[in-house]
Amino acid sequence: MSVADKHPAGSPLRWWGIRLPFYNLALAFSGAAAFCCYLLAIALFRPDLANDPEFDPGGIAVLMQAVGFCFAMILANACYLALGPGLETLLRPARPTPYRIVLFCAGTAFSVSLPFGIPLLVAIGL
Repeated sequence: MSVADKHPAGSPLRWWGIRLPFYNLALAFSGAAAFCCYLLAIALFRPDLANDPEFDPGGIAVLMQAVGFCFAMILANACYLALGPGLETLLRPARPTPYRIVLFCAGTAFSVSLPFGIPLLVAIGL
């Protein structure tokens, strides 16, 4: 008997895996939006930095931030695949579908909000 046969809502890994592309799309969009918010926060709250001729938010800086964000997405995917199906297998909820939906939405919302921490820190002056 397979895991899917034992689990009334199907295999946890399959359920979470099907939603992984949406999760990655949400992460990519939030990273791009957070970078735009970062530039806006510099322009609005750090005009001294924005007017500094040595400050260059383009070119190599964008490339380095993109590479760093790719590593962050790899880490986020590892957490997603470990915590989503892992917690479900460990906790064995009686009603897996509502559990999955709530955990997926909460986890995605948390992951999508993380990149906005940098623009927030710039805006409050840290």
